[in-house]
Amino acid sequence: MDYKLFKIINDLAGHWDILDYIMIFSAQALILFLGFGVAALSITRMKEWGKELFFDAAIGVCTALFINWLVPLFYLRPRPFLDHAVAQLLPIDPASKSFPSDHSAISFAIAMAVFQYNKFWGIIFFILASFVSVGRIYGGIHYPADILAGAAIGAIASVAVKKFLDYLLKRSKSVL
Repeated sequence: MDYKLFKIINDLAGHWDILDYIMIFSAQALILFLGFGVAALSITRMKEWGKELFFDAAIGVCTALFINWLVPLFYLRPRPFLDHAVAQLLPIDPASKSFPSDHSAISFAIAMAVFQYNKFWGIIFFILASFVSVGRIYGGIHYPADILAGAAIGAIASVAVKKFLDYLLKRSKSVL
């Protein structure tokens, strides 16, 4: 099932230049816009919840990346282009891990952090995170399961970090 879905998405690559450009941009550069976006929201909403959003997102991303670093110690999955003939549009080290996707983890950690503070912008960020993730499949370097695992890790890490930081903030206020 994982490979079949990969094949459906990846088989679209290489047929339409404009779609290829959009998906390559999504897979490689859109993640930067998510980072800039969370910084911009943090600045514009500084008096409300901006500072908390910034730290929640940053610590959530770091937590997700730490978990992603641990997973290959137990399960190492090769990239799709190593096992199958695929349309590979994105350059990447063949020796690097495929599971879970770091780009998905980062994107969805940011999106979930934003969503916890502002539902409207959170939905926009989730849509953009989805483009980042699908672009990685389209480009031939991740299976859908890699993306789903990364997205789940990122979102769960973001929720857990917010709960933990809220707990610490509440506890510090009760001590003072």
